[in-house]
Amino acid sequence: MDGEFGITQNDEPILATDERGELKHATGPALTPWFDPDAAGVDKLFGLPVVNGQRYTPIPIVVVGHFNDARADECQPDVRALCLGRLVVTKVAVFDPNSVATPAPTKPQQTVGSDVGLFDPRDGRVCAGDVTYSFVGWTTTDALELPFQREGRVWAAITAEPALLGGDEWSEDSVGPFRMWGRRICLATQADPNTILYGVVPGTLAREGENGKVEPVADQ
Repeated sequence: MDGEFGITQNDEPILATDERGELKHATGPALTPWFDPDAAGVDKLFGLPVVNGQRYTPIPIVVVGHFNDARADECQPDVRALCLGRLVVTKVAVFDPNSVATPAPTKPQQTVGSDVGLFDPRDGRVCAGDVTYSFVGWTTTDALELPFQREGRVWAAITAEPALLGGDEWSEDSVGPFRMWGRRICLATQADPNTILYGVVPGTLAREGENGKVEPVADQ
């Protein structure tokens, strides 16, 4: 997704979340490339650890790549121009995590079980906004029956009613335009409190067609 990860001109992350859960985009020029599956050195980019509860400091990088990739012809017509303008990285030439200082410790995180959590679910940029929640508090990914696991307790919020899962924008497949609904789960961990993870309460996923009809979708 554009703007969620990538390369910035200035010494800053392309996207960050502050302690209030507000998203902050890079102030300078930035781009989100596409990495060729065979590109040398790509595996090092996405394996950086969380240090002192924070994402790794931005690291200088030099890549080899090109625009106007021939595979853009495989994109849907309405996004072909976007694909042609995408930087395709074929080699990571320079990327050394040891060239920067690791993040320093920040103020202590909220104690597990406290009334104040890691984010405010009423902030629509973080969770579902000002809606009714059936649960807000500390729990575990096992208890939430999520398809992914996180160690220890997590701070989570669960909407009481189905909410739009992908925003107001419509997607389209061979059946036609659609939007997905479900009781949204938003969560964050003590280890990485600035990253919000999302899930759906099992059995609540549904698809809305352009005729307004909403039909349940079987859990995968």
